Amino acid sequence: MSGWLQVPPGFQAAQLLAGGAAALLAAFTTLIMRWLSPHLGLVSRPSTNRWSAHVTPLGGGVGLALPLLAATT
Repeated sequence: MSGWLQVPPGFQAAQLLAGGAAALLAAFTTLIMRWLSPHLGLVSRPSTNRWSAHVTPLGGGVGLALPLLAATT
């Protein structure tokens, strides 16, 4: 064992960079969608058949999907 980190054959640093950039972009876009969702009406309002007593934004999936698509193209 030459080191504590074993790199698989064919691994490229660009893959790690793309994954890290996608993770940072996902965090950023999720925060943006959390702020933007109420302005666009993408919220779940409290009612008797829901657990949440507060308005819940529903746009987080968009904030995760966009960076994923950008990283895979």
